[in-house]
Amino acid sequence: IEKKQKSSSVVLEIVADEILKTLEAKPMSSKELVKTLTFREEPILTALTTLVEHEKITINSKNQYELATP
Repeated sequence: IEKKQKSSSVVLEIVADEILKTLEAKPMSSKELVKTLTFREEPILTALTTLVEHEKITINSKNQYELATP
């Protein structure tokens, strides 16, 4: 079980990095990110939640994710 948790956290880190790289170009909705990225929907949504919680990204008025401004 511990090994699975470790590997899933590594996957989430990779997904989060790809989300951040993708959002550098332009803000996107979660649906757009799921279509754009080559990962399954579940880890993308989990990574989005984590990134928002850690204030790396925010949700704009158009309900799109964008990089947080420092």
